[in-house]
Amino acid sequence: MLYCFTKTKNWGEWLKIKEDLSLEIKRIVEEEKSSFAFPSRSLYFENSPFYGEKPEIFIPPVK
Repeated sequence: MLYCFTKTKNWGEWLKIKEDLSLEIKRIVEEEKSSFAFPSRSLYFENSPFYGEKPEIFIPPVK
């Protein structure tokens, strides 16, 4: 976890600083031949009764 503080109160400037810092950290980590873990999920369907069927089209109710 990294806590950072800026002197600016300008939202656009703060976003730019935040992005620049994030990209610099990423560059340093990759330069050291490392990487970041990220959440992911894989789903495997071997036997599905719906294989090959088209999904049902949702029609919202009329109010």
